[in-house]
This record gives sequence, structure tokens and C-alpha cells, in this order.
Amino acid sequence: MAFLLALLMVAHGFAHLVGFVVAWEIRAFPDAPFHTTILNNSLDVGLLGTRIVGLLWLLAAVAFVFAASGVALRQAWWPVVTTIIIAASLILCVVGWPEARIGVYVNLVIAALLLAGYRLGWLGPGAP
Repeated sequence: MAFLLALLMVAHGFAHLVGFVVAWEIRAFPDAPFHTTILNNSLDVGLLGTRIVGLLWLLAAVAFVFAASGVALRQAWWPVVTTIIIAASLILCVVGWPEARIGVYVNLVIAALLLAGYRLGWLGPGAP
């Protein structure tokens, strides 16, 4: 179970790379065009702000892979670290709304699965 959840977290982290790639104008996508606005296009942060947000997307991608390793290996620190990363990812998805709206739901699913797995003993020390 832990391995499957970790794979979901890695996939979600990989999806965060779109925010970095678009913000740094490496590539644009039909559903994620380059722009310098955030919060449903209500605040223009300019090119520098867009680049900073892009770096945050990259950091979140790396952080999700790191947290996934903690889940898969059942490290003692994974619940706290993963909770922080999910919260940060949710904030980024709101900032990137509406393009990142799917990420909000994926974060909520990951949080629910991790909480259920931890509470039911699927992810704790000694779990199968």
C-alpha cells in the first residue's frame, strides 16, 4: 500500500513540473499557457514573480518525491513532512487557479489516502 501511495505522490510531483516549465517559458501547453498573472488572472506579478512561482512549483515537485520516499520507506518523519508539502502544494494550486485546479483535488485525495493509511495501520512501522 505504501508503495502505491508513494507512486501517486511521485506522479503528482511530476505534474508540478508543468508549473515550472511554463513559468520559465521552456514550453507552453494548451491548458497551461504562459502568463504573468496568478489567482485566476486577478493579480499580475510580472515576469520576476512568475519565475519565483515557477521555482516554487519545481521545489514542490522535488519535495513530493522526497516525501514519497519517506512514505515508501515508512520513515518516522513522513507524516509531518508530507502534511506540510500537501499544504504548500494546495496553496500553489490555488495560486495557479484555474490551470492547476486538478491539483487541488489530487492533493485532497493524497491527503485522505495518507491519513486513512496511517490511521488504519497500512503505512505505519511494521505495516505490510
